[in-house]
Amino acid sequence: MSAFGTTIEMCRRVVRVTALLAAMAATCVGQPAPDGLWFDDLGEPAPVSREDGKRLAARIHAHLAARGQGKAQAPALPESLAADAAPRIVLLSLSDGRTGAQVVLGTGQGMAAAVEAAVARAVPLVPSDAPRLWLKLDIVTAVEAGVDLDPVTGRRLDRSLQGFAFDRRSQIVFLPEQVVAHHLADDKGRLWPQSIVRYLKPSSPRGSAFLDAFRRPQLTGVLFRTQAFFSDGAATVALFRGHVVRDDLPPLSSQALLEASRRAGDYLVRAIDDQGRFDYLLAAPQGPSGDAADDYNILRHAGTVYSLLELHEADRQEPILAAAERGIAHLLKHVASAPGGDEAVRCIVEGGVAKLGGNALAVVALAQHARVTGRRDHVETMRRLGRWMVSLQDADGRFRMHSMTVPEGRDTGFQSQYYPGEAILALLRLNAVDPAPVWLDAAEKGARWLITVRDAQVADNRLNHDHWLLYALNELYRIRRDELFLKHAQRLARVIVAAQIRDAEPPDWCGGYLNPPRSTPTATRTEGLCAAWRLERDFGRPEQARDLLGALCRGAEFVQRTQLGPESVLYADDPQRWLGGFRGSLTDMTVRIDYVQHSLSAMLGLRQILAAESDNAARATTPGSP
Repeated sequence: MSAFGTTIEMCRRVVRVTALLAAMAATCVGQPAPDGLWFDDLGEPAPVSREDGKRLAARIHAHLAARGQGKAQAPALPESLAADAAPRIVLLSLSDGRTGAQVVLGTGQGMAAAVEAAVARAVPLVPSDAPRLWLKLDIVTAVEAGVDLDPVTGRRLDRSLQGFAFDRRSQIVFLPEQVVAHHLADDKGRLWPQSIVRYLKPSSPRGSAFLDAFRRPQLTGVLFRTQAFFSDGAATVALFRGHVVRDDLPPLSSQALLEASRRAGDYLVRAIDDQGRFDYLLAAPQGPSGDAADDYNILRHAGTVYSLLELHEADRQEPILAAAERGIAHLLKHVASAPGGDEAVRCIVEGGVAKLGGNALAVVALAQHARVTGRRDHVETMRRLGRWMVSLQDADGRFRMHSMTVPEGRDTGFQSQYYPGEAILALLRLNAVDPAPVWLDAAEKGARWLITVRDAQVADNRLNHDHWLLYALNELYRIRRDELFLKHAQRLARVIVAAQIRDAEPPDWCGGYLNPPRSTPTATRTEGLCAAWRLERDFGRPEQARDLLGALCRGAEFVQRTQLGPESVLYADDPQRWLGGFRGSLTDMTVRIDYVQHSLSAMLGLRQILAAESDNAARATTPGSP
């Protein structure tokens, strides 16, 4: 038996004991009769048009909001749905924005009957003093009945597009977004009973019903898909995979990107404590213990501080700067003497290890602080951190050591594809604050080695998509006009654009990178392409710049899909905590600070470009403009 199978068998044993205790504590009450309409009674559901679905969701929201205030006016169905008489199932999810959504199910012969049943169950759940009402309407559109759902031997579900339900006796239903938000299935689509029991609570009626179902020799049920619509009273949108469909989003613009960046900044401000340490990882409970891994990473901390300072440069909001400075205070606690005892050399140490990338991102963050504040509080610290990076460089420019133990100075053997690019960028940013040949020369040597040695014989399809190096080459070429730097930046950009997903099925993959696409790889490549765009614009290749702009916009649109809005967080236990963060992928709710960091930097980079393009267009249409 596999390790997963062994775990499930242990879970079954625990569940059998828990079921006995649950049965003593509670019984299933208040549920529809077993002979009522259920998923396997549906025929071929006719899809609802997007506009009709939005109208219906808006009317249900208005009705429930009015009932919560003691008023009553039944929601009218769009004309195209009113005459429907086929068996229907709809689900309503309701949240006040402070607690996780409650889900009610409505069934009936025809859409009107199903909506009426769901609304009747939803009305008591809407308090009159609720500060807000988030409502999501799901209309079941496809059902696969009689599915083996055994966690070991059964069908795998697409956890972001398929919900699942057990038999009509249990009346247990989970929407796809519930599956993702509470990790009810693993990344291979296998049900995770421990998470289901944890979510339902064993002593609850629904928990007791699941425990009863799970004890049976065969766990069978249905898989289903829905059309989903979200309304908060101010706007109503169609959803796909829990995010707003492209047609219902505002056009991509510098203002829209700034607003999304502000939401990301708000997330990070909420996530940082008084001591300057971020809430590193936000994830659904996982595994038998219900704990999510929380391995803090000071490199990602430094990068996140940098992105906050970028936002402050763009928007000049005091809470953003205050949060960034708390983050700097925490970062500086990790500055320690480097092996060898030279007090003029320092490194960033975490867990007894110093990394080239740690020093680099610390310098990048501190240099950005100097840039946006005009203060030079940390220049000496930056010099000391820079000296350690230079000490790791051979005469040919190679950074020979990427990680060492402290205080022993032993090479751990770890090598990163990204640390050299980070170090080159850091030396250039340090040179901007503290001009000195030692920083600039080290940066140039490092770039030459990467281009002529590391990347020279690598085929395009195997070339590392080094966004940090693209950042650095954009800045280095402006100081040292060697075509070697420009040509390599152009090669990197060409390779990245070629790897982007364009015509995709499913459509929300468009603009992403990797398979399945993820937020951070997409955001980092977007960051790099922003730097490449500036090179193409400023050094005579406007057509290539326009091509890059298309890739940038596609990438930003994908990144925006991964930002968590009310429609994506209403199933979380504490929805407000998640708002504005960026999930790891479209199939995973996990938020980590570097997901937010890179997405924020990517959006701010493209915002600058769109603002510049808009200014150029305005000048071009102004009489008398050059």
